[in-house]
Amino acid sequence: MEPDARESPDPAKERERVFGQFSCAGTRVADLETPKKSAAQIAAATRFRSTGTQLTTRELANASGDTPEEKEQMFKLMGTVLTAYETEARKIGRQNDFALALAVALAVNSSVYNGKPEPNEARLLEIGDAIGELMAEDNVFGGITDKQKQEMYESMVIFTMLVQAGANEAKTKRRRGKCRNISPAGRKSFDIHKRNAARKNPARHRGCRNGRRQPAPAA
Repeated sequence: MEPDARESPDPAKERERVFGQFSCAGTRVADLETPKKSAAQIAAATRFRSTGTQLTTRELANASGDTPEEKEQMFKLMGTVLTAYETEARKIGRQNDFALALAVALAVNSSVYNGKPEPNEARLLEIGDAIGELMAEDNVFGGITDKQKQEMYESMVIFTMLVQAGANEAKTKRRRGKCRNISPAGRKSFDIHKRNAARKNPARHRGCRNGRRQPAPAA
């Protein structure tokens, strides 16, 4: 038999295929070839020492709710999704990791916007590592305190998880034909997703407003 003539995949092209859609600080993640910073240097640049308490949930909830009841509901929801994310990150030793949180935010929003599945955990970790390398190289957080990192991290994680939860709930309700029964908290999350999705395809999202199907315009 003749030897297999297929060529091994080019590492640079493979990296472009995996990471080409993501960018950070003006540099494509695919441009990274070999790590220039040690794991300790990357961790020092992208991780932070938590205060031990959630810093942004109350302020974000007050800005998201219209009534005291809605604000309290959003406060509990935001605290829950932030705790859930951090619990999962801690299981893999990546708690308080801004680079990984940014990778998750990019992946979730890209998935919701384009209607495609999210990357698996291994891929997210690869993307997070590549972003961490870029952030360390560019000293993105130079002069930023741990408290400021935590505040930015929390806001990013909370809204990422709300977009994901809102999109998932809306998708489930649509499959069951119950668009109007979306919960108030889910509706808030859904509205965040809908505003982003409507920019891509306004006609597709014109028919459902605030969780209620709108009548078609008269001819």
